[in-house]
Amino acid sequence: MKCSSTLAVAALCFSAFAALAQDAVPPAGAAPERTPEQKARYEACKADAAKLCATELAANPRVKGAVSKCLESHTSELSEACKTARAATAAEKAKAQ
Repeated sequence: MKCSSTLAVAALCFSAFAALAQDAVPPAGAAPERTPEQKARYEACKADAAKLCATELAANPRVKGAVSKCLESHTSELSEACKTARAATAAEKAKAQ
């Protein structure tokens, strides 16, 4: 009985800790949360990246800009949705400068 009470208290503490951890600030260097527009652009190019940049994704999964550079090298092969998304991203970056 004592063991089951201890386990119940431990489970309760763990679930409370897990709930608090979800509200924690992301660690330094973590990628910021994407906006809905950024998520839509990502989705627009996801299939193209998988098809055209599989080698780059495998070789450089965490190298910032590797997929973008790959997509840029395959501009003529991109879907219209991805081309539109990339143009919107470029316009947004130009506007921010």
